[in-house]
Amino acid sequence: MRQPRPPGQHYAARFAGKEAVGKALGCGVRFTWREIEIVGRPKPGVKLSGRTKAWAEKVRAGRSTSRCRTRRGSRRRSASSPTRMREPLYTAAEMRAAEEAYPGTVDELMERAGRAVAQHALEDFGDAREFTVVCGGGSNGGDGRVAARVLEEAGRDVLVVDAKPEDEDKELGDPDVLIDALFGTGFEGEPRPGAARLIEQINDLGAPVLSVDLPSGVDASTGEVAGAAVDADLTVTFHGEKVGHYVTPGAFLAGYVEVADIGLEPIETENGRVSRAILDQVPRRSPEGNKYTSGHVVVVGGSRGMTGAPCLSALAAFRSDAGYVTLAGPEPAVHVFEQRVLEAVKRPLPSDGDGLVTEEAVGHGSRAGREGRRARDRPGARAKRGHEGARPACARGGAAAGRCRRRRALGARARRVACAARADAALRRARRG
Repeated sequence: MRQPRPPGQHYAARFAGKEAVGKALGCGVRFTWREIEIVGRPKPGVKLSGRTKAWAEKVRAGRSTSRCRTRRGSRRRSASSPTRMREPLYTAAEMRAAEEAYPGTVDELMERAGRAVAQHALEDFGDAREFTVVCGGGSNGGDGRVAARVLEEAGRDVLVVDAKPEDEDKELGDPDVLIDALFGTGFEGEPRPGAARLIEQINDLGAPVLSVDLPSGVDASTGEVAGAAVDADLTVTFHGEKVGHYVTPGAFLAGYVEVADIGLEPIETENGRVSRAILDQVPRRSPEGNKYTSGHVVVVGGSRGMTGAPCLSALAAFRSDAGYVTLAGPEPAVHVFEQRVLEAVKRPLPSDGDGLVTEEAVGHGSRAGREGRRARDRPGARAKRGHEGARPACARGGAAAGRCRRRRALGARARRVACAARADAALRRARRG
């Protein structure tokens, strides 16, 4: 069995380094593993060379790549939903419907899918010279055979292993990368004994695994794993991400997921995931607003020994940029609230001898909400600008109103200049020290 690679050469580490460098450079420049070296332990950095280093120097980003990390949210968007707040997640039935609506032939889709797999194999495993492609009997196996042909045309050594007959022992060789094209989106249930043995053999090989569409053994519609399943490093899926890529335990086996466009039209899906685009809809605080004009949240909960959930909820409300948070709970829990959540306003609720709130607490909770509304409606608070973006009016009007606006603008500019001056002075002191 092949010896494990050093941590700095492991596929996951190198892939993360590549993604981090791409984000730091802010471009789609093509580069290979040889141009990126992961250095330093336990906090790794990235050392660049070759064309990647030259490009980093050109865009003045060479120093910014040393501590970058790849985020899950930076995956490529689905080919069927470029900028929507809800990214579709397909089931097996929905993928069949999308394929049936395609006006062309199945062979065209298979050719595109196989070429996409080969392209990712060459791009993400640039140093690999030997590939083993394990092919099943369905469309997934056909995608794998197309990928094997394209890899051979690119000058790579390719061993194609047919899963049938299942009662024979399979020789997988000693590849640099193994491509899993055994089962696809149509798989459900538990693999047959012969296929299960082959899956275990793939996992025991020790080579990086690229799965086609889904790791074999994972249910595309549910993410369930009823028996043996391939543990992939990279999954190349087609048209859109599947439910099985995001629901455990399938999500633990898919590795990094890349989506390839094969020419299918998008369809409505029952399931989806919220994308980062939804953050654009979150209202921003006004520079002239205050806590009374930025939303009031009332958190009611807790009992003796059970204070964690209301405390975390109140802290989450503050992190979500709520301006005013009231934390209400039974008397025995309030002293814990005082220690854990300093910023919130505390309101004790009537409780019984066991530290549980009583029916009378309903009225107290309503009063806590009314307190926040009364505070919001105070004259001093209403004069400030809230989320609506309306500026306070100047009572004098005319030229006097214009002078008020200019004074506000000059005051804001002066504050920015003073802040920059303090930062420069602190930097000079640090250099002298």
